[in-house]
Amino acid sequence: MRYFYEGKIIDYSIFDGPLSGFAQRNLNHEVLGGPESYTKILWIKNFKTNLIFISIDILYIPIALSSKIYDYLENKFSIDRSEIVFNATHTHSTPGIEKKFNTTIDESIIKVLFENIIDLIDKSTFEEGFVSFESFESTNDMWISRRRIGRDIKKLFLKNSMLMLPNDKNMIDKDIRLICLYDKNKNLVHLCYNFSCHPVFNTSNNISSDFIGEIDKKIKQKLKISSLFLQGFSGDIRPNFTTTDYRKVDYVNLSLIHISEPTRPER
Repeated sequence: MRYFYEGKIIDYSIFDGPLSGFAQRNLNHEVLGGPESYTKILWIKNFKTNLIFISIDILYIPIALSSKIYDYLENKFSIDRSEIVFNATHTHSTPGIEKKFNTTIDESIIKVLFENIIDLIDKSTFEEGFVSFESFESTNDMWISRRRIGRDIKKLFLKNSMLMLPNDKNMIDKDIRLICLYDKNKNLVHLCYNFSCHPVFNTSNNISSDFIGEIDKKIKQKLKISSLFLQGFSGDIRPNFTTTDYRKVDYVNLSLIHISEPTRPER
């Protein structure tokens, strides 16, 4: 087996558009993951078989970008689209490029992303190595559902609605799956990790790789290797960063915690 891995910083600061997701951003505090946002390529070859992971620190990857990359890889390397896996790390702290969510996006972002990804692909050099697949279950308190049915303040607490409140009753996927890459001397050199999570936290104005960038940074510090996140089912699951001390909760949210009683039964 042969493999190629490389990452490249994308300078989103050259674009003027808003960052993704949050209705309001007026903070300039320190961000998770640092100010750098990346696109990363992991290309695994085994005889005539290819497996290419293309990961981008962005909220969504639109067809306008993926179709261009599909066509390029097919025309230049005869690689079928079934051998290509696109992955958005789902950071809300980079500009949005999906028209369903932002009709005023800067189309030049797609051009910049395409050119950077193609540059990585064209400069690919492969190393001999080995691969293994591992999985394990995370601890019970590591993830939590971010939605639950409760009494809605907008309806004067008279009706139940789906609320953005922690729900420790919901069943979630707690498995963490790994693709471990080793060099020809069987040293671990790269880690792909996958879990189900909606990885968004920053409300800052600042561009950031967000929660996933923070994990990558910790892996680099502790294991001295590169890493790549593969998104799972992200909708309701998020890391459990809920408070254990009510003194840290403001008055409005404290009221919501006590008034909004969950009605969804434990499964």
